[in-house]
Amino acid sequence: MWRKIFLFILFIFIILILIPLFLIKGVIPGKKEQHLVLNIYDHRRDKIIRMELEDYIRGVLAAEMPALYHQEALKAQAVAARTYALKQLPGYGGSGSRKYKGADLSTDFTDCQAYLSEAGMKERWGFLLFFYYWSRINRAVEDTKGQVLLYNNKLIDAVYHANSGGITENAVYVWGKEVPYL
Repeated sequence: MWRKIFLFILFIFIILILIPLFLIKGVIPGKKEQHLVLNIYDHRRDKIIRMELEDYIRGVLAAEMPALYHQEALKAQAVAARTYALKQLPGYGGSGSRKYKGADLSTDFTDCQAYLSEAGMKERWGFLLFFYYWSRINRAVEDTKGQVLLYNNKLIDAVYHANSGGITENAVYVWGKEVPYL
């Protein structure tokens, strides 16, 4: 009896989690390709780690937006997060992390963007849901790889927020200058 129940649960796990996981290109956590490598200050571990840009964007997406949101919303957030991150880099005209010397970006939301590590994702979502949510986030990042937001051929300041309270303010009152795309 228990053996049949165990086999049934194992079968369901394989059908619902493992097969879709391997059918979708690149959803295996930790799979790496050569990309822009950054010095990221990990505020939880209090040290700078090297991380590929797209891996950073996955962690940002996991922290900044619920993984169950519509896939197109996840893609839009991935593009905004990538644009924001690149705009902060010294190689793209930014100053790097404002709070952590020697870091390009950080995992501290008060400095850069919110970020969740894979371990943090597993802790937040649980082991089984992690694979489903990871595949959705990874698909959004992969489908938008290399896509950024430009205005006059320059990266925009891709500022965003979770909730505007129904209104937003004119950029001139926030940054002291007109920002046409905002």
